[in-house]
Amino acid sequence: MTSPQSRPSIAPPVFKGTPEESAAEWLTCYEHVASLNCWDSDTKVKFLYLALDGDAKKWYTTQLLTGAPSSWSDWAAKLKACFSSRHAAEIAYLRLQNRVQLPTESPEQYFYDVMQLCARVDPKMPEEDRLRHLLRGLQPATMEKMIISNPTTCADFLQILQRLSQATLMGLASWLLPTPVSNTYLPTGAWNSNIHATPNSATTEPVPAPGQPHLLPACTAASYRQQQRLEGEQDFKAIAASLESLSGRLKAIEEEIFRNRVPWPPRTTRADDGRPRCHYCSRNGHISRQCRQRWRDEDREQRNVRDEQAPNLGNGNGRA
Repeated sequence: MTSPQSRPSIAPPVFKGTPEESAAEWLTCYEHVASLNCWDSDTKVKFLYLALDGDAKKWYTTQLLTGAPSSWSDWAAKLKACFSSRHAAEIAYLRLQNRVQLPTESPEQYFYDVMQLCARVDPKMPEEDRLRHLLRGLQPATMEKMIISNPTTCADFLQILQRLSQATLMGLASWLLPTPVSNTYLPTGAWNSNIHATPNSATTEPVPAPGQPHLLPACTAASYRQQQRLEGEQDFKAIAASLESLSGRLKAIEEEIFRNRVPWPPRTTRADDGRPRCHYCSRNGHISRQCRQRWRDEDREQRNVRDEQAPNLGNGNGRA
């Protein structure tokens, strides 16, 4: 067996333990990288720390403090048991139901993401169900063309989607883009420097109409569209980062407010003006042991008890 290497020649994938990640899929990738690097079980355990981040790394350090497993199989089983939810299939199904093709993503990104979600929901999902999920998330224009093409397999679906995307890019490349036209065709030079236009002159300088279409070469249009797409992605990422930052700040402010809030006890023992409130008659100005209503009621109850016991006294033997 090959001796353990001092450092990996192929870096293992990083696992953070987020709900979007699958521990089983990550372990499969890690095993594949370990096979390419000719790692044995001990080497897999050594490089496991480098492949973890976030909550997964905290879990690893906790295992070291509380009693680490002795073999790689035990490590893999514990990691899978800790980061594999019983509702993983239901969560993947909900994500699959809400998955739609984004304007900024390529056909391959959408296709393989949906296929991965289908595999998480049901590894043996029929081809018809996968095609139905792929078709449902398409944009309306693309969906119409895809229905006309009528793919029968997922591979046919990907090929048709790629052709439609390429056709769209080619159409945009040859499209008339409204760009301003430079006045390079106007006469320039020293010979026209003495020409002065008068306000009443019949001839005026030709000015191109606003929004006049200008035909760009295919290569230039393609790069222009690519630049627009990249700028849109950058703007979207910046907006998402700003929203996430604002959400974090708002959450911190709410936690600070609720943490420092001291709840006031309900005013049940005293009235609003500070006088004591009786628990017996609910009147203000005295307490329960000083309540005259309570004294009267207790005295009435005692008299009733004496009146009930009086007829039974009789001659001392309980007879009248």
